[in-house]
Amino acid sequence: MIDTNVVQIAIYHHCIEGSKVVVPKKYVVLYHLDKFESCQFQSDIKVAVNGDPVLDTIITKAQFTEAMEPHIQQYATLLAPYLYLNKEYKLELHYSLSIPLTDLGISLEKQFQLKH
Repeated sequence: MIDTNVVQIAIYHHCIEGSKVVVPKKYVVLYHLDKFESCQFQSDIKVAVNGDPVLDTIITKAQFTEAMEPHIQQYATLLAPYLYLNKEYKLELHYSLSIPLTDLGISLEKQFQLKH
């Protein structure tokens, strides 16, 4: 609740069916693996203020390609979504775009100014 408004936020962060990321041996040799298979993830986000829909969006790795180095673009997945809503109705979404089983990645942020 902000002021007298009721804000409802729903996030569904899930594997994209049929997507596949194969992390090569050079990144997972520490685990005695020849490769590691994962999938790409996306977040489906819906926000309502006082029952009225104000945001319905999907966040994927593809929306952040300008911030990526080639190895991140090829092997990283969108992980660890964190949401923050301030009193001015600005919704901040924070992610880790990381290569699975490694500490290689970048921090990402996307913002939405919600209508109320």
